[in-house]
Amino acid sequence: MSQNLLQLLPGTRLYKFHLIRCLGKGASGEVWLANDANLARNVALKIITHDCTDRLEAIVASLNEAKIGNRFNHQNIVTVRYAELVREQNIPCVLIAMNYHENGSITSRVNSSNFLPLNELLPVLIDILRGVEYLHECHFYHNDIKPQNILIGSNREGLLTDYGITCFSSTLQPVYANSFYKLHASPEMIAARVVGVTSDIYQVGMTAFRLLNGLGTLESKFNRYGENKYNQLVSQGKLIQSCDYLPFVPTGLKSILNRATAPDPRKRYLSCLDMRRAFERLKYIGYWTTNPNGDFIGVQGRYEYRFVVLHTSNKLCHFDAFRKNISSNRESRVSAFCEKQITIKKSEQIKARFMRWVVEGD
Repeated sequence: MSQNLLQLLPGTRLYKFHLIRCLGKGASGEVWLANDANLARNVALKIITHDCTDRLEAIVASLNEAKIGNRFNHQNIVTVRYAELVREQNIPCVLIAMNYHENGSITSRVNSSNFLPLNELLPVLIDILRGVEYLHECHFYHNDIKPQNILIGSNREGLLTDYGITCFSSTLQPVYANSFYKLHASPEMIAARVVGVTSDIYQVGMTAFRLLNGLGTLESKFNRYGENKYNQLVSQGKLIQSCDYLPFVPTGLKSILNRATAPDPRKRYLSCLDMRRAFERLKYIGYWTTNPNGDFIGVQGRYEYRFVVLHTSNKLCHFDAFRKNISSNRESRVSAFCEKQITIKKSEQIKARFMRWVVEGD
C-alpha cells in the first residue's frame, strides 16, 4: 500500500468522483472532499492506493475497512456509505465514501496554544465515549482513537471515524492487532500487540490529555526521547507527569485521565460507560483559552479574566489579576489574587489558584 502512487489534484475525476480539496493525509491514504457525480452530493472520500505488486490480501484488508464502517449506525460514529475498487492509471485504488462533515476534525478547533477549551472539550469526549461504547457492544475495538479521527458534526457533536485498524472480537476478549498508533499505544499493546476494551479507554484518555494540554505534548516527548525510551515511560506509567497539565486543569479531571491511562489495565475504567459517567459528573462554571497572541483568557459567565506577571528583578515579581464585564467592557482588579514583590514560585502558585478559581468557582 502507498499513499503517493497517484498525484491527486483538485479537479481530478476519479471514477465517479470529482475531487475538490484534500481534507487530510494519514498512514493508510488520503481523504478528499469530493462530489459524487451520480448523486450530485459532496462526500468525504478516502483514497487508498496499492502497488500493482501488492498481494490480494492487502486490497481485501482495505475493503474490509469499508465493510466494517458500513455496519455501524450511531449518532457518534461516521458511517461508510459506499466503497469501490477501481483502477486509475493502472493503479488499484480503494475508494471509501462517507458523509462529509463541513466542521472538519476537532484539531481545527484548537486555539493558538493548540488546546481545546473545557467547555468545548468535555461534551465531545462524552460523545466519543458513547460512540466507542457502541463499537464495543458490536464487538469491535476501534484501536485508533486520536484527535485527527474525531470530527465535529453539524450540531457540534463528536463523531469518531477511520476504521483502518479496527479489530473484531467475538467474545470481547483482547485480540491481536496488526497495527497501532505509536503515540497512544498502551503498555499491553507495546508488550504483546493486543487491543481490548481498556486499551480503547487508554486511547480516549491520551486523546483527552492532548486536547486539554496541547496537541503536540506527547509528540514532542516521542521526538525528544525516541521510541524505545517513550515506550519504557509508557510501560512504567511515567509518560504523563503532573507538571504536564496546564495550571487550570481541575483535580477531578486529572484524576479521570490518570485513571484512564494507568499502565495496569485492571486499574483503568473497565467500560466506556463508567468513564463517560465520570465525565458527566464534572460541573465547571468557567474555562480558559488563549487569544491569537497566546495570552490566557478566562471566561466565567459574563466576565473575562486575565493576569499579568511583572518581573521586578531576577527573583521577584508582581502578580495582578483582572476581571472584565463582557457587555460593558469595564475592567477591574481581582484583589484577592493580586500580590506585590513575591517570588516567581509563589506567583506560579497564585496563577494556578486563580485559573482554577475561574474554572471551578469558590
